[in-house]
Amino acid sequence: KYRSGTGHFIDENEIEKRNPLQLTDMIRAVPGVQVIPTPRGDTPFMRGGQAILGNGICRPEVFVDGARVVNDPMFPFNSTVPMTEIRAIEVYPHPALAPAEFKTLSGCGSIVIWTGARQRK
Repeated sequence: KYRSGTGHFIDENEIEKRNPLQLTDMIRAVPGVQVIPTPRGDTPFMRGGQAILGNGICRPEVFVDGARVVNDPMFPFNSTVPMTEIRAIEVYPHPALAPAEFKTLSGCGSIVIWTGARQRK
């Protein structure tokens, strides 16, 4: 189950078409998301939130199959789930756009990853 709010949705057809190497390759062009190189690899950031860096951006909350993942800045974002296991992605660049189950406590946006086999077309 996905597509539950008013965010940006990337379905399995788009993933297959773009054939990305990393998760950040899929969300880099989503409005409201900035992918920034860090010592732990490319990391997504969004505007706002309480965990604000010097330039007004924060790390979004991450959910995998509906469960919140610990948002540890030391963990490489692209290691969250291998691209081969990702079926769909929901991106909510602002918490007001997210459905209740993906609202964040930090005031930052959220990224929801759905796993499972993609249909090969």
